[in-house]
Amino acid sequence: MTEEDTNTPKGAETTTVQSPTSASRYSKHIVLTTYPGQSGIDPVPLEWGAPDAKSRGPVIVARSGAQLKRRNAIGAHGGSYSIYNALAIAAGDLDPEFRPNFLNTEPTFNFPWQPSWADKKKIVSMDPYGHDVVKYFRDEVTAGWDIRPTMAVTRANMKLAEIGEAIRDGHLEVDGSIVVDSTGEVRVSKVAVEPVWYLPGVAERFGVDEPTLRRTLFEHTGGSYPELITRPDLKIFLPPIGGLTVYIFGPPERVSDENVKLALRIHDECNGSDVFQSDICTCRPYLAFGIREAIREAQNGGSGVVIYFRKEGRALGEVTKYLVYNARKRGGDTADKYFTRTENIAGVRDMRFQALMPDILHWLGIKKIDRMLSMSNMKHDAIVESGIKIHERIPIPEDMIPDDSRVEIDAKINAGYFTTGKSYTMEELAQVRGRGWEKWEDITVRTTMGSQSAAVNSQPHIPKAGVWCPAVTYFDHATDTIDLESQKKYYAYLSKTGLAGLVILGTNSEAFLLTREERAQLIAAAREAVGPDFPLMAGVGAHSTKQVLELAADAAAAGANYLLVLPPAYFGKATTPNVIKRFFADVAKKAPLPVVIYNFPGVCNGVDIDSETITDIVRESASSSPNGVSNVVGVKLTCASVGKITRLSATFSPAEFAVYGGQSDFLIGGLSVGSAGCIAAFANVFPRTASKIYELYVSGKVTEAIELQKQAALAESPCKSGIASTKYATAIYTAKLAGIDGAEEKLKPRTPYEEPAEGAKKVVRSLMDGMAKVEVTL
Repeated sequence: MTEEDTNTPKGAETTTVQSPTSASRYSKHIVLTTYPGQSGIDPVPLEWGAPDAKSRGPVIVARSGAQLKRRNAIGAHGGSYSIYNALAIAAGDLDPEFRPNFLNTEPTFNFPWQPSWADKKKIVSMDPYGHDVVKYFRDEVTAGWDIRPTMAVTRANMKLAEIGEAIRDGHLEVDGSIVVDSTGEVRVSKVAVEPVWYLPGVAERFGVDEPTLRRTLFEHTGGSYPELITRPDLKIFLPPIGGLTVYIFGPPERVSDENVKLALRIHDECNGSDVFQSDICTCRPYLAFGIREAIREAQNGGSGVVIYFRKEGRALGEVTKYLVYNARKRGGDTADKYFTRTENIAGVRDMRFQALMPDILHWLGIKKIDRMLSMSNMKHDAIVESGIKIHERIPIPEDMIPDDSRVEIDAKINAGYFTTGKSYTMEELAQVRGRGWEKWEDITVRTTMGSQSAAVNSQPHIPKAGVWCPAVTYFDHATDTIDLESQKKYYAYLSKTGLAGLVILGTNSEAFLLTREERAQLIAAAREAVGPDFPLMAGVGAHSTKQVLELAADAAAAGANYLLVLPPAYFGKATTPNVIKRFFADVAKKAPLPVVIYNFPGVCNGVDIDSETITDIVRESASSSPNGVSNVVGVKLTCASVGKITRLSATFSPAEFAVYGGQSDFLIGGLSVGSAGCIAAFANVFPRTASKIYELYVSGKVTEAIELQKQAALAESPCKSGIASTKYATAIYTAKLAGIDGAEEKLKPRTPYEEPAEGAKKVVRSLMDGMAKVEVTL
């Protein structure tokens, strides 16, 4: 539009401004947009769905010279590469008036015309005549019109490691025609396609009206294409997105032949897996399997096709995909949360929108697919709804699924992916877990960088004062697995009883009877149950520094805030004070979370850490820390020593070190000399009571606190006999309040240990029934 134009729609603002640089290659006026009916605006006729190319007309998007007013499409050639074209012109490397020489660029195979090419319902996202513009629009090109191909057809040899392996394993044969030799070299025909959208058809596919589609595209491309709004007469849009590539194995003419079998894979781009072979997903293995089966079908006299769409990270992009990976690994990578992680970051689980995908199939003339090498329900439904039959669906073989990608594939099967195998429930998906991030620098430096898991909100460096509960574990003894559903209900209930926090994988959890995977599952289940703000301390006791740090990394990834660490005491006599100091120095320096020392001689071969050694450990950690702050932030003393509590409370202020007793029956004794509270098994049975004692004492109601402590101390007595009695008491009291059915069975100790005898159970009931009546009143 120029200053002399007078046919701008009434009320429209001017869309011409002066160029700030007035580079010689451009007019001094910048044309921001045009309008229909404006002086000189006369788009070349283009009728989408016409019976042949001439009737349809060429796609013209050039803005140079006289073609600006004759263009009949919005956007620019090159898809996502159009920006690089502009950069080349800006840098002076490319003449803006350059015209390609198309000599010898014609397709290596002339795909026969298909009825779908003239069907505005079947093809709306690509130009069916874009593969040979010289043939179809020779006169216009000769006359100087800037008409560019949006497709190209070629042939090549390709080599894939997995194909070479398939030949060696006897899955494929060297035929000299398709598979050239034993190294896996394969002949292939290829078709590259850039997107060309017929906007009315695209709108219809997505069930919206055309003005809504235009406005949305305009607004959410930063207003880059104003003609989406000002030129409703222009129905064609070349979007700045990636296209697709078709790989055809065997003679291309077979693709549309309904008399031969067709094996087809539709594959959406995943650079990390497809190219760099990351094993967090099944993309590369399924792509390789698809290529192998396509080749096999072609060798059997049929046709094999693999179509590769540029839709990185479910069309969310690689940046978003990596953010999702971080959230998954730091928040506990379980299959039941697979889609939730994406939705939290992107707002949707998938933006590939397969509605446009079948267009290329119709262009190729495909009427039926004998073997669909895809499990996707979305792809299947889009193809079938477009009128193409699918006779058989082929899932990826189990032996090709990497271990770390079970999270992805099992979650997708649950969401609707086709399978001939097992489909998991949401409860079972919670037990499908990806690998953690142990040994990774990112985890090691999280504490010093102040970063937290996406599923966890930050906690103070020093754990909260009060009563912490070392939660017991619920089992399904029929399968010898953790009952995660009951576990989550239990954690959720405890978090609402006034407790300062939960210890997951303390002694009462039977942590040493759990697998590493089960330990991580419990922490992740707790984090899910209590939300991002409730403090969690994870027990990570083991026999070596390496084992402890591996468990610590798992705990951090699953959502813990603090680590509870026993000394390594398998070789009791060899566990000297120097060994203990060295161990905690290494752990404190390398652990991803603050460390709480756990002193429990009863489970550590009699190893009892004295207060002087604990003091040395804390001070050594502070002196070796870059910021002078110790990463050893507390201690749990399950050694019944109020003397140690007194000495450590006299040495460190509550702001730099938290001292917890290991039983609740000396809670007040500890508080009286400066402890931060206790971490006690009794809190499993009567959490409100234990919390109330602490609350009364710190609020100055000492007499009331002592009276309640006396009652509680008598009731706590059975807990001293071991985990089995504590779990039984939890089953008959707390579990009922938490709404957990069948708790007596679920809270039996894990094999080989036994539940209490009937006599011991009777003692539990006789000593605790009275306290239970008090508990429900608090």
